[in-house]
Amino acid sequence: MAIGYRQARSLMRQFDWKMRVFTLGDSVEKITLFHPEQRTEYMVRMDSGRKLMQECVVSERLDRLTTIYSYKKIEAEENKEPVWFAVTRWAPEDAVAAAAEQGVTLSVNQATAWWKRNGRYFQQLLYEAGTEILSNMDFKGN
Repeated sequence: MAIGYRQARSLMRQFDWKMRVFTLGDSVEKITLFHPEQRTEYMVRMDSGRKLMQECVVSERLDRLTTIYSYKKIEAEENKEPVWFAVTRWAPEDAVAAAAEQGVTLSVNQATAWWKRNGRYFQQLLYEAGTEILSNMDFKGN
């Protein structure tokens, strides 16, 4: 299943994902999002990808058919404090406690090292879960 504009834009803005655009002549054939440090890729719906391309800049041309785009932060966006609906944080001690529940003993330093290796993946999972929860909320019954 392909993702839409809102989710693709959020991944690019918040987590520095890149857009890979495959073309054939002047026609866009396929658009995917990827992160250089992760194995996961997302297909982007064509209409959404074309709209998002307008907010991006070419960062690299892999070959004559494939171009990599990065999100271009708009100056006003960079100077303005973003409005977020939710901010969730965990401390190294939280990872130590979660590991202990699984029977694994970690020091704070080991938990911090674990976060350095796994933090981006953890954030991506949180983003996906949050997006799913938000999509299932009842907006009609204020």
